[in-house]
Amino acid sequence: MGGIVKVEEIAKFKKLVIRATRAQTLVHDFPLELPDTEKLVNDPYDENRRIIIMAFQDGSTIREKLRRVIGSFDEEFYTINTESLTEEKNNVNLQKEETISIIVQSK
Repeated sequence: MGGIVKVEEIAKFKKLVIRATRAQTLVHDFPLELPDTEKLVNDPYDENRRIIIMAFQDGSTIREKLRRVIGSFDEEFYTINTESLTEEKNNVNLQKEETISIIVQSK
């Protein structure tokens, strides 16, 4: 799962996740860096928020506990399907190899 949390709520969020899941969830945060073309003028949205990624062994109990913790925050969270990401990565690598072979053949 992943989402965006306000900077001042990061410690509280991590503490709640660790307590709720009995330290069975890895929580990692990193800065939200928007390109200048996606920023509104004088809007510090990206400066006041961080991206959160949570990794855990899939199970309905942990997922339900995380949903309750997430529900206590007014932020957006998403479920990430790692299988589809792997499949998409493989497709991109295949397209890359095909493009390289076409470029090499045209020389």
